[in-house]
Amino acid sequence: MKRILTLAASLLLLAGFTATAQDNQTPEYGYKQTGFASTPKFGGYIIGGYKYSDQDGANGGPGFNCRLIRLYVDGSIFNDFKYRIQLQMNGQNPHVKDFYLEWAKYKEFSVKIGQFKRAFTFENPMNPWDVGVGDYSFLVQKMAGMGDRLGEANMGGRDQGLQIQGDRCLTTATACSTISWACTTARVSTSPTPTGPRTSSERCSCSPSRA
Repeated sequence: MKRILTLAASLLLLAGFTATAQDNQTPEYGYKQTGFASTPKFGGYIIGGYKYSDQDGANGGPGFNCRLIRLYVDGSIFNDFKYRIQLQMNGQNPHVKDFYLEWAKYKEFSVKIGQFKRAFTFENPMNPWDVGVGDYSFLVQKMAGMGDRLGEANMGGRDQGLQIQGDRCLTTATACSTISWACTTARVSTSPTPTGPRTSSERCSCSPSRA
């Protein structure tokens, strides 16, 4: 009987130590890296809007609408490679918005291949969720691959091709100023015209994406 009581007390003491250790553990958030790849991160977001018009016959405009419904998955492989696939689900034709693989071992120099946001203007590479008024500026929409005035087809501000890019931090006595750059070679499609169909061509460009 004495042995049973001693064993029971030992088990209770061990359980108490285990519970205390579990309580003191810091919960881990984000990706969990395995020997090969991180656990994929699945997510999505919905952006709505409201439009009003005071024009004659407009009856106040279309009102509320669902502007974007997007789902995505991203993660990393061997720590140095990042991938992302993003789908747009609303509209008559759900389609893929982004699909790319990026070698990102060094912050100052990385290589991306696939379909991705064009590194032109400060605003275009931003996620729509982070744009203050819920939509891109008129200038960016017309010059960065969104219904262009430059003759290009509407690609949603994206390119299909290869891009090298990097971020460089220039430290001063009080702050760190980041200079970002990108060079892209991509396939560009032009909008069909009354005199001809849509055509495709290759384009190379380099630009500072932000400073």
